[in-house]
Amino acid sequence: MLFGQKEGRIAMANRRKDPLLLFAALHRQLGYPGVQTLVPADRTPELLPQLLRRVDRLEARLKLVEEEQRGGIDITKFYNKPAAPEEQE
Repeated sequence: MLFGQKEGRIAMANRRKDPLLLFAALHRQLGYPGVQTLVPADRTPELLPQLLRRVDRLEARLKLVEEEQRGGIDITKFYNKPAAPEEQE
């Protein structure tokens, strides 16, 4: 037998419900061990660098908009510089 009579009643009452509810009821009413849940990872150490990158991008975009409002954008600073040909011996 997988369950005793008390466990069977609790299991029958929790049919078609979330399985965590069954295990929570077994824990609460019969003293079974609690349901183990995953602890979400702490993402705060990587949050600050992400926010700093976003702020930097927003500042660059705002600077471009301000330049456009003043009279135009100098797009030559966005050109790639051609690579210098290597000297052959």
